[in-house]
Amino acid sequence: MGQSKRRRACPLARRLTARAPIAVLAMLLALGLVGSTRARAQSRGATAANAAAANFLARYALSTGRIDRIDQGGDTVSSGQADGMLMTAALGERQRFALIWRWTRTHLRRGNGLLASRWRRGRVIDTNSASDADLDAARSLILAGERFHARGYRREGLAMARAILAHETERLGRSLVLLAGTWALRRAIVDPGYWAPRTFELLAAATHDNRFALLEQSAVNLAAELTATAPHLPPDWATVSATGVPRPIAGPPGRDSEPTPLYSLDAARLPIRFAEACDAGSSRVTAAIWPFFSTQPPNTVGFAYDLDGRLLRPQQNATVLVGAAAAAQATGQTAARDRLLAQADAINTRFPTYFGSAWIALGRLELETASLGSC
Repeated sequence: MGQSKRRRACPLARRLTARAPIAVLAMLLALGLVGSTRARAQSRGATAANAAAANFLARYALSTGRIDRIDQGGDTVSSGQADGMLMTAALGERQRFALIWRWTRTHLRRGNGLLASRWRRGRVIDTNSASDADLDAARSLILAGERFHARGYRREGLAMARAILAHETERLGRSLVLLAGTWALRRAIVDPGYWAPRTFELLAAATHDNRFALLEQSAVNLAAELTATAPHLPPDWATVSATGVPRPIAGPPGRDSEPTPLYSLDAARLPIRFAEACDAGSSRVTAAIWPFFSTQPPNTVGFAYDLDGRLLRPQQNATVLVGAAAAAQATGQTAARDRLLAQADAINTRFPTYFGSAWIALGRLELETASLGSC
């Protein structure tokens, strides 16, 4: 039967070849080749992303559902729990997602519906929230509700989304702004690396609450203002005035920080989060960062820069490399992206860290797959 089908197909192929203009035939062949190449690249990206997420979970996720920062004294932070939830939802690991969320809900969820930011040795040691963790947890719960057909997760995700609006946002000037957490309200402190346009889009769709669209708009506008001057590097920390004007700062008062504003681990998350967004404004902010990194070989991208682009710490960190990879992707430079991601993998293999491992996994999931949602 198979041979008969092949014999019938050959004359038809010969007739099409004879009648088709050479240019059209060449175009069709080229499109097929491009499509095949793109599909193979996407498949490789998904495999690498899934492997990175699995590696993170194998190293840091305990059987209890707690994400153990073994290289930082064995504590647990809310962002780590949210990272684990996003990864297990992306991988479709229903049982492990349930374990991580159960531990998070039991040990970190506060009366206001948000998550305490830090736990150690059996108790919460910082009851303040971190808005990036709350956003990621809400997103993962809504995603898990859809993926695992579990309405309870969706309800909990919607409740956390409402808590974010109630306790972690402030109207400054004409903008509704996501602040760094409940502790940041009095001084209007923001961490631009916490702003997540794609998450705002997903929560807006899930909640039907236009305030999430306002948060996305303010995040893009404020990020554009903070990166308006070359080399267009966002700061780790900033404040927003009562009239809505952002200003870079060295760090939150009362915390150990550098004497001047930096582009480092916190800020490097902004291009990753903005690169997965669906709006053109986010893409422009991310793409503007690429010319700075485009002149640096992957093995020279440092740990910290001042906002003028002066290298302050030459040692390498995986998270900063993934941020540079996101900027490359925003301009269509996929080969450069892949080289930067490979360097991030190499650095983290030699010197594995919780933070680097998390952002290699999340970065790859967001940049190379649609497993956390697509536009």
